[in-house]
Order: sequence, then structure tokens, then C-alpha cells
Amino acid sequence: MPFSEKGAVLVRLDGRIAFANTYFCKLVGIPHSQVAGMSCFDFVFPEDLDLAKQVFEINNALKAEPFSFRLRRIDGAPAWADIQCAAIKTASGKVYAVNATVTRACRVEGAELVSNASPDIRFGKSSTENRTRAEGSNNVTA
Repeated sequence: MPFSEKGAVLVRLDGRIAFANTYFCKLVGIPHSQVAGMSCFDFVFPEDLDLAKQVFEINNALKAEPFSFRLRRIDGAPAWADIQCAAIKTASGKVYAVNATVTRACRVEGAELVSNASPDIRFGKSSTENRTRAEGSNNVTA
């Protein structure tokens, strides 16, 4: 079976990971056998934690706008990712988890952290546009 180029992460409302596929585990540098039960916030830099919690709450509220985010690999290195979330609901409409699709994003040289970017460029724009506008440059590198 070919290696998926999209990460899939199922996160319970308490922030704990119920499932993550191999792509996500490779992106954040953790063995697949260890990811279940970890907090999704374990992969966030301390200075981005408040923003990450805000984004998680927004996605719980069914406002599933795509966004770019700097994840923290288990070795401490950054990994830019494009993330699209969707709330998972019971038959009665109650949200019980968030499903995130995660892909590796291009990085803009010298780009500001997403947490330092203004809210209008964090959500609702393409990830490349978010990082390019944060930097004020069109110089995107892989």
C-alpha cells in the first residue's frame, strides 16, 4: 500500500489523540505505537499554546477554516503544517471529537510564527498566502 501524503488525526474533546496515521507520526517524529493517548498540545511550541487552544476551540465550534501552523516535532524541531479540521458529531448533533487532516507545508524563509501573525491571515486564506503575507515576501521554499 502506498504511503499516504496526508496525516489524519482524531482528537477527543479533551485534546487527547484517539488515532493518528503513519504520515502524521512521521511528520512529528513519534513512533506510531506511542501517539494514541498523547495530547495534541504535546506537538505545539510553548509560545504557540494559547493560539493552539483557541484554534482547537474554534474547530470544536464547527468553524472548520483551514489554517497553517508550526508543529513541534518530538525532537523539538519545527514542522510547518497545513491543517483542516472537521467536527465529528453523534447522530443527535453533539460534537465528540475533531478529525484533522494534516499535510506538510512549504516554509517561508524568515516567516513570523503563526501566533505572531494577525488573525485575518491565520484563517480563511491559503497556507502559502498566510506564510507569504506574514513574511511580506513571495519567496517560498520547500
